[in-house]
This record gives sequence, structure tokens and C-alpha cells, in this order.
Amino acid sequence: MAYQRLLTSLAVTTSALALSGFILIEQVAGVGGQMTADQQNTADQANHLWRHRLLLVKLADKEQLQPLIDSLKSIEQQQALSERKLIIYTDIDNKYYQLLNQGQLIEMSSLSTEVQTKLASEQGVRLVGLDGRVKAYYSASEFNLQAVIALIDTMPMRQAEIIVQSAQ
Repeated sequence: MAYQRLLTSLAVTTSALALSGFILIEQVAGVGGQMTADQQNTADQANHLWRHRLLLVKLADKEQLQPLIDSLKSIEQQQALSERKLIIYTDIDNKYYQLLNQGQLIEMSSLSTEVQTKLASEQGVRLVGLDGRVKAYYSASEFNLQAVIALIDTMPMRQAEIIVQSAQ
């Protein structure tokens, strides 16, 4: 019984944190609803915080990205990323892209300053958690999407998501 109360409390706390991100977006936009470029960057950060995990990929060239692109053509991989709320961004020749299902690359016209900064650092792959912090770093040679998925599944927030999903 105490365990169920703890899980319920965790689910409520998680929901409250996600809701606070939404409130932040409204506060950033202000009364008129128009945002400056700086405010938009803040809103971009708030959009991901507590809602998405990010996989930030910076490699030497597009050819190094090909194994990841190929792996996303699998329906099982697409479902695994969706269940884990994982969004993939990449930097190719100082242009930012989101890697979508089926391995499609969509160029991003803007990306939050924080995400750009994390992408601009050394080559490799960074996993950013729901809380906005880098949880793991992989070199290009050691990166494996299955290992990232396995790591996410060990995280407390993911464990709570699994429990909430199984209770529904």
C-alpha cells in the first residue's frame, strides 16, 4: 500500500513538473503572446524539459550517421523511441536537423541555445534526460542505440513511466 502511494505521488509530481513547463512557456510569451528570439529559445528549452529525452548527435559527416538512420527504419525502433519520449537532433556541417522516424532528416530553422551548445561541443552522442541534464556520452565508435534504450529503461523517471503505463 505504501508503495502504491509512493508511485502515485511520483506520477503526480511528474505531471506537476510537466505542467510547470507549460506555465513557463505562457509566462515567457507574455500578455501579447509575441516572443522575441531570446524568449523563443527559452520556450524551446521549456518545451523539452520534463517532456522529452534528447539524443544529440554530432559526427564528422553524414556517412557516420547512416547506421542510426538505417536503424530508425525499423518499426520496433520507432516504437521504442516513441515510448521513451526520445527526440534526436544532429549537427551536420553546422546545420541542425531532427532525425525522424523512417530516417528522415528535417532541417531545423532554430534550436534552443542550450541544445545548440551541447551539439557544438566535441563529436559524439549525448543523451539528455527529462530534467535537461546530460546522462551519458558515447563516442561515435562506441555508440549503439540499443545501449541507449537500455540505459533509459534503468532511469527512475522511465521506471515510473512503465509503472504508470502498466496501471492504465
